[in-house]
Order: sequence, then C-alpha cells, then structure tokens
Amino acid sequence: MKNKLLVIMILISGAFLYPFSCEGQTNLPCDPVYVEDPIQEAKINQLQKDLSAELDKNDALVLQMTTLSGELEVVKADLSNLQIIANTQGELITVLEKDLADCQAKPPATVTDTIYKEADYITVAGKQYKVSDIELIKPFKEIDTVVVSHCDSTKYTKWFHHGGISGYPHYISFSTKEYSMVKVLFTDSLTNEIKVQQQYTLKRIKDYSKAETVYEFIN
Repeated sequence: MKNKLLVIMILISGAFLYPFSCEGQTNLPCDPVYVEDPIQEAKINQLQKDLSAELDKNDALVLQMTTLSGELEVVKADLSNLQIIANTQGELITVLEKDLADCQAKPPATVTDTIYKEADYITVAGKQYKVSDIELIKPFKEIDTVVVSHCDSTKYTKWFHHGGISGYPHYISFSTKEYSMVKVLFTDSLTNEIKVQQQYTLKRIKDYSKAETVYEFIN
C-alpha cells in the first residue's frame, strides 16, 4: 500500500514538473548556457578595437580623398584657363613676329636726309651741303632769354617803329649797351612807363635758316 502511494506521489509530482523540464519536450526552446572564456573575450575586445581604429582611418582617408578631389577640380579649372591664356599668347606672339618680319622686310617709307658718300655731299631738308665745307651744323633756331639796358640816358633813346607807329604787334628797334641796336617784337603798346625802364627782359631767337637774330619783349 505504501509503495503504491509512493508511486502515485511520484507520478503526481512528475505531472506537475513536466512543463518545466527539457526531457520529453519537442520543438520547445531551452535557456542558453554561457560559459565565460577570458582569452576569447580579450581577443574579441582587441578585434573590436582594431576594427574601430581601421574604421577611423577609413573615414579619414575618405575625407582626404573628398578634399583632394575638390582641389583637383580647382586645379583642372586653373589649368584649363592657363591653357586658354597660353593659346591666346601664342597667337599674339605669332602675329607680332609676322608684323616684325614684314616691317623689317620693307624699306623706310621716307628718307629725309641722304648722305652721298661718293661725292662727299650731305642733303638736309632737301638742301645739299658739301661735307668738307661744313664746320658746324647749327639747329634751325636757338631760343634763350637776355637782359638789356639803354645805351644812353633814356631821354636820348630813340624808338624806331617798323611798319608804322600804330597797330600791334610790330617790331621796334632801339640801342642797347649789350647788343647795340636790337629789333624787338612788342605785342602790346609801347607805353611811357616801358620807355623809361632801366632794363628789359627779352626773348632772343637766333634763326640760322634766315641768318638773323630777333627779340621779343617780355617785361
């Protein structure tokens, strides 16, 4: 009797424990069992660190490539612009070289002075001169300023009007201590105040083509 009760109790207990046991169950999950392995954990941690470092390097390389790609586009644009400028410069140089060659190939358009070596003559402004007769070639005109004074007291000074006493400008001649009689162009009237001046500032014009010297009154 006792044995029967013990078997019954075991069966009842087994009936209660059946859903919580892995035995006899099919297609039901069991709780996983983790076993700690320090060596494996250290290896995993190291690999994670290595992977993270390589990912950082990769991000830096991608950023550098992006930056360099942008700079490359700028350099390409600059290079393209420089090539255009170089082409234009080359065309300009070609034109200038051609113009220079054309100018060098052409004789002078006009010849103002001609030297005849065979006859030893020189032509200046259409006029011939024998070289052996020329000592000094003067310019056509020399202009400077001089100061003159009356030859005698102003009360004895005579004024010689060329072409009449009225109507200016006209030439007036008078005696000076420095250059004897001078022929002076007055653009305005010869006043009494001017007549009694002690000195006169004149513009002197030496005209070598006419072989004469004339003066203009300044003050």
